[in-house]
Amino acid sequence: MNLCCWKSSKIQLLVLETKRWELEAEIRFHRIHCGVRTNYLTSSRKKQVEEEEEEESMDTMSAAAAAASEQHRRIHQAAAATSSICDLTEIATKHNPLFWSCEVGSMNLSHRVVLAPLTRCRALDSVPQAAHVEYYTQRAAVPGGLLITEANAVAPEAFGLCHTPGIYTEDQVEAWAKVVDAVHAKGCFIICQLWHVGRASHFCYQPDGAAPVSPTRNAIKRPFLAKLPNGKVDDYSEPRALATQEIPVIVQQFRRAARNAIIAGFDGVEVHAAHGYLVDQFLKDGINDRIDQYGGSLENRCRFLLEIVEQINAEIGAGRTSVRLSPLMDHNDAVDSNPADLALYLIKKLNDFKLAYLHVTEPRFHTVLGPAKETDHNLQIYRDAFHGLFMATGGYTREDGMRAIRRGYADLISYGRLFISNPDLPLRFALNSTLNKYDRSTFYTHDQRSGYTDYPSLFQLQQQQQYLEEEEEEEASCHAAADHGRFVRSVTVDHGAQSNTAAAASTKSTVSFRRSSSNMISLQDQLLLHQTTSSKPFELGDVPKSKFKTPAALL
Repeated sequence: MNLCCWKSSKIQLLVLETKRWELEAEIRFHRIHCGVRTNYLTSSRKKQVEEEEEEESMDTMSAAAAAASEQHRRIHQAAAATSSICDLTEIATKHNPLFWSCEVGSMNLSHRVVLAPLTRCRALDSVPQAAHVEYYTQRAAVPGGLLITEANAVAPEAFGLCHTPGIYTEDQVEAWAKVVDAVHAKGCFIICQLWHVGRASHFCYQPDGAAPVSPTRNAIKRPFLAKLPNGKVDDYSEPRALATQEIPVIVQQFRRAARNAIIAGFDGVEVHAAHGYLVDQFLKDGINDRIDQYGGSLENRCRFLLEIVEQINAEIGAGRTSVRLSPLMDHNDAVDSNPADLALYLIKKLNDFKLAYLHVTEPRFHTVLGPAKETDHNLQIYRDAFHGLFMATGGYTREDGMRAIRRGYADLISYGRLFISNPDLPLRFALNSTLNKYDRSTFYTHDQRSGYTDYPSLFQLQQQQQYLEEEEEEEASCHAAADHGRFVRSVTVDHGAQSNTAAAASTKSTVSFRRSSSNMISLQDQLLLHQTTSSKPFELGDVPKSKFKTPAALL
């Protein structure tokens, strides 16, 4: 929320206060002068008309005043919230390096907490859905932030998982444009990540069941396994080694995908050259066993990536291209005999392209095999070698990110799992608030809501808490009403019964009340029935759970 929103809320608050004062004054006026026009009535009707008019006018004005008072309360609460958020940036800038502003290409970021690219498998038939709009908009909670999309296939042969998106068809571009527009409307920036999985695929994902392509014929070895559309796992399929003349075709697929990303409105693209996918397969000598100009020496193995970056830069302009690397990771069986020399050579070459940023994964990245062990390696030598903005990722906490930015280890920090379960993660980091826990079992399902857009923001949690507090207040008032009702019924029964049958009459009244109340479902009736039929204290579980669901408007 910005200053304009805060001012608007303040103005609404003042208007509502004025209306409330006017209504209260009018109520007082009616109390004093409601009998003016009854002076002309006969004395027999005067009192009756006077009472009827006063009751009618008081009911009307009291209802209006109550409505205005309730709206006044909500606007006041919203104004207080926006006021707090409005002061947030200034406070965070002074004390939290994650909230130092940063210029990335043509993007002026207000903070350095970046949404990492996260495969979520929700793009049905490879096309982003309405849920994508909601998902990315939720994570644009703090204006001036940067989001990186899940990886997008650059061609039909580039897939390795079910329901992951692409950006090579008109439908895909149009769908992504809706996401981009929604993120921009929230004042944030969004980058499109481009990938080709290469041999990290299975026959079932390839057109006509063909073999996946790679720089080698060797398949990914166990324990790494391919996840199939039916949820089962299988060995990765044996790939087909690309012919030399086929490689420039894939380079052009990346260029065309970058063009489509800009057409969709993205602020730039990130080439996924990490984690054992196609580009990384060319880079690592543990995979690349070619003997042509794309294999063997460092220069040859880096040629494929450098050609892609050159073509994308030519297509969309300098400053809108970035690259993701993972030189120290062996994910998807991607190993190299000398990863440090490989990365340093590659970074030296990438410096010539004036990238928007370089995105590098820490060696402590958690793989599908479980938490990776800490190593003596880190990204400092790569950070020192790169001349532009350096983004680090992989298991960072709030404190890790603050420390990395403060000492110059990185310029930006991307967060993955924490952003999945906390759509307003930058706000929580600024306030040092508690975090929602993520559910791994929902990371790669196809459900358009569960585990995707249903993690609550701080504001939603506050609204839920307020709703429960209001329910508790209603519960308390119901307890009081029940006590009063039992007292009235007891007095009535005692007054109308003989002394020798008072106990029987009271029992009959109670049984009758139980029967008449058993079909009612309102909160007050449930509480009253509970108190007349049970000796144990009332608990929330005694009321139908539907009464305590969060209103749909707050979700």
